[in-house]
Amino acid sequence: MKDILFFIKKFGVVNFLFVVLTFTNLLGLGYLFGYVAVALIFFKKEIVVNELDITAKVLFLFSLAYALFYYLDPWKGQQFFLIYMLSPTAFYLWGKKIVKSLKESDNITPIMMFLGVIYSLPAMISVLLNISDGGFAQLERSIPMFWGGPAIGATGMAQFFMFNICIPGIFFATIKKLDKTLIIAFSLAFVLSLACVLRVGSRTLLAILFLSFFIAVVFVSPKLSLKQNVVRYGILAIIIVLIVQNISFDFDSEIFTTFASRMQEGGVEDLAGGGGRVDLWSKSIDYMKIYPFGWNLDRFGYSHNLWLDTFRVGGFPSFALLILFSLMVLFVLKKLVFSKNIGLTLKLIFMLYSIAFISIFMVEPGIDGNYSLFIFFCLFSGIMKSCFSLSEKGTFSNRV
Repeated sequence: MKDILFFIKKFGVVNFLFVVLTFTNLLGLGYLFGYVAVALIFFKKEIVVNELDITAKVLFLFSLAYALFYYLDPWKGQQFFLIYMLSPTAFYLWGKKIVKSLKESDNITPIMMFLGVIYSLPAMISVLLNISDGGFAQLERSIPMFWGGPAIGATGMAQFFMFNICIPGIFFATIKKLDKTLIIAFSLAFVLSLACVLRVGSRTLLAILFLSFFIAVVFVSPKLSLKQNVVRYGILAIIIVLIVQNISFDFDSEIFTTFASRMQEGGVEDLAGGGGRVDLWSKSIDYMKIYPFGWNLDRFGYSHNLWLDTFRVGGFPSFALLILFSLMVLFVLKKLVFSKNIGLTLKLIFMLYSIAFISIFMVEPGIDGNYSLFIFFCLFSGIMKSCFSLSEKGTFSNRV
């Protein structure tokens, strides 16, 4: 816990406050906090001069192209023009600033988990209040934020918990002991997030949970000693026994009401079609050939895919630049995973968070649907790029 407090102090309390308020979109005013967060980073001359790498420049070109196309039809309001243009690059630079604010690489894993928990808090409060009012036996999956406003779709609400859902996999790999307070806090965050995911009936988040844990086991186990594996699998066996003995997995159980309703309504066909998303992707690809500079939302709504929805708003230029940026981030991830200078846990958390991002970006509009998630991705990309760059320079410890 002391490491987190040290980080906030070194990062700057005001900086931390406005970065967090922006990506949590508190009270729906994230764009206003975003203006301040953008100004704060661009006034830091040493960051802009030293950290504006080729990835940041490509990201800025994408943001500029997307914002200019958006300006032609600013359906969410003209206030988003500057936010779309400046905040992605700004949060990429904030990500780099986060790494430079830490004492050693060991601190990065709990800080990233901490940021993930903060990101989930508004949605967590909203869903838990809904559960307290009506329990799990509710068929309506769309829930508004606790401050009001329109109801948010199930996957759109569930995506706020995607980082917390990866916590079991991260715990499996953690070699260096976390602070006990953090272990309790992160464990509680996972349990509450899982309850929220079950309430909204998100199959995507459950898939991320199982996939992240499977990858953690496969990736980490061969690299651990026999004693470490015995301890981990022993604890895992105890947890599984406790879960089986105390939780009913019958679909008639109240906690699975939403899932049971979804399977009865759509069944296997709905699951195979991604809840209708496959048809939207197919139609979007057809439209890409006909409308190279994008099309209006009222044609058939969202494409439910970050890259396809980017094409819809920003045409081929924005789409191509976003593809380039995405490939650059994946290239850094690949080099980081195979680096000998970066520890096991840090490699894993970058892998799991990347999988979580891709899983959500594949099925949700991204920038149009939840802009705060995209700028969190930019923040994450900056953290990952800075970690890799410092490891290549030999200024990163290999103890994580």
